[in-house]
Amino acid sequence: MWTPDNTSIWRPQNVLAVWSRGLEINATHQFTIKKCNVQYTVLYTYLKSTNEKVNAAMINALHQQLIYTPSHQASLNLDASYKQWQVIYNAQWVSNRFTSSDNNQALPWYTAANLQIRKNANWKKQSITIAAGINNIFNQNYQVIAFRPMPLRNYFLSFNFLLHRQTQKLKI
Repeated sequence: MWTPDNTSIWRPQNVLAVWSRGLEINATHQFTIKKCNVQYTVLYTYLKSTNEKVNAAMINALHQQLIYTPSHQASLNLDASYKQWQVIYNAQWVSNRFTSSDNNQALPWYTAANLQIRKNANWKKQSITIAAGINNIFNQNYQVIAFRPMPLRNYFLSFNFLLHRQTQKLKI
């Protein structure tokens, strides 16, 4: 198992046995309002992942949750499309994550949400997608890994140009 030492350098430690069990619930629903297609997905995960057999140096980690493995996670994805326009919203909630093998130190839970709008266009055999969005729209201050803060609210603009080429079979 890779864990950070007291200098924040990640090093492997021998874990003899881990027991991972959990539950995942996923619900998706799609419907149409006039000419707008809407789809939402809700996902919840419960994960208990513990050290069940450790070496003598890691005895405090016995029966403890693995580091950086949240017990609870939930997400919501909303996708609405009309003609060649698409709006996507996603949000996630992540429970606290332990940062020490003995489970005495943890990062707090966090939520993060993103919003994106896309326009798709096709011309002959080519397609272009233009997208703009906001990441971390609620400007949350959080860390996925200790001492490595995630960016606050940020914006993006992207262009994706796809060439469709016909494939030809080679005659041998």
